[in-house]
Amino acid sequence: MDESSFTEHPNNPLECGCIPLVLKTAENELWFRWVSEKIPLVALGSWDDGLRIMMNLLSNPARLELYRERVLTGWANWKRELEVAGQGWLSQSKC
Repeated sequence: MDESSFTEHPNNPLECGCIPLVLKTAENELWFRWVSEKIPLVALGSWDDGLRIMMNLLSNPARLELYRERVLTGWANWKRELEVAGQGWLSQSKC
């Protein structure tokens, strides 16, 4: 895997337990919707929105941990789903 790999890079922020902050733009709207089906991302219109949301979460540790847990659970479930699909694909392609 190269340094740009998102799903299996050892320094993947989701693998480290981080909460991703993602600006939702016209350019990434389809990607954002696709990822949000699996991981509950908050749609940020600006970095100022991100700052306000994070300050709110930091002032309420229980809420922050609940959101973090939902994000990490979504990520873990999606990874498992992809692993199973990949194993199925590999087992079908063997001669």
